[in-house]
Amino acid sequence: MVKRVKVLEIGAGIEPTGVIGQARKALRKRFGRKFEASDSYARVESTFRAFGLRELPANAKIMKQCSIEHLKKAKPGSFDVIYSSFFIRNHLHQFRRDSKKWEEEFVKFFKLAAKAMKPGGRLVLLEEYLDNIHHAEFAKQAGLKTHVVKPNEERLSMQDSEWVNMRLVRSSRKNFLKHFLARGEVTSNEVERVMEAYGLKHPEDVFLPSFLIARK
Repeated sequence: MVKRVKVLEIGAGIEPTGVIGQARKALRKRFGRKFEASDSYARVESTFRAFGLRELPANAKIMKQCSIEHLKKAKPGSFDVIYSSFFIRNHLHQFRRDSKKWEEEFVKFFKLAAKAMKPGGRLVLLEEYLDNIHHAEFAKQAGLKTHVVKPNEERLSMQDSEWVNMRLVRSSRKNFLKHFLARGEVTSNEVERVMEAYGLKHPEDVFLPSFLIARK
């Protein structure tokens, strides 16, 4: 018997090729998966051209709308998996880091995601490691159980890794440290504290992509 799984990608990007690719793979392998995706800037027509499609796969739906609004309108317990890549950083960049409004928006996001998830569902977020450490605290306030995967951990579980682009995690180190210190977003003391607390060997690892897995 095929298990029915419903997946939502939030912040799918201008051209949501990822979700269409997964939808086609699920159909080809006869997985019982349905996909939804949303983004304010989604261009479905150009995505069609990229895949040589005339219409969406039967198990996929893409909406051009704010992903937060998508979550608000979702029926409680709709999705088995909600996932995104750098949606939080892009969505909340307009709020000053560590401000009250910044914290309120984070908690609201995780509460909306928790409401939209089925019991036992999971939220998979690809963000910079330091950000995910902060995000985990907000997710806990929404009643979710969290685990932050270190950048230097080679693998996620098969269940979680299939939803995300692992190539982003394995990308080479860039000069993140200089960039963030110069912008004043973090201090060298905070970098050292995170390295010590989480057993990281390189300062740059604090800013490498990692995963936050939050379960309901």
